[in-house]
Amino acid sequence: MSASQTLRSILRTYPGKLSLTPGLVAAENALLLAYPLLASMVMTAATLPPFEGALAGTPYAGHYSPAKDAMRRQFNDWIRTAGVFDAVADFDAVLRDPGHPGRLRAAFDSGDHLHPGDAGYRALAAAIDPAPLLAAPESAPLHGARRSQRAASALPLARHQPAQDLPPTP
Repeated sequence: MSASQTLRSILRTYPGKLSLTPGLVAAENALLLAYPLLASMVMTAATLPPFEGALAGTPYAGHYSPAKDAMRRQFNDWIRTAGVFDAVADFDAVLRDPGHPGRLRAAFDSGDHLHPGDAGYRALAAAIDPAPLLAAPESAPLHGARRSQRAASALPLARHQPAQDLPPTP
């Protein structure tokens, strides 16, 4: 059973008792990183881009909420600082509007305020350093047991409080 399947099984076992939180997502990532099969792979993570105003005027209007954005920012902070990845692609920093950090930069927005357009995808591609992706796993800074130790130390983020407007995970 994968880390993701294990976490989803726990959530199904306790319906309504656990909700999706930055800590739970971080715990899932820590479990994933601790799996021996992946512990010898080079791991790169990306932050989540802003999405204020996403999908307005569609049946999915209301997708954005301040609580969801707070969860996104907490998760991004964890991605940037946990120290469990060999590299981090900061998609949030690349795509966000400097004058309104909760929104995508207009030049990079596809128009739905959720997905980047062509220029945004080009900017994301330019922001990724291919060197860690191409490195031999044994030369990665967090090879093997070092990654498992770092992943286990990243679990304290799970103490964060759940966002109030997010439904429990089925």
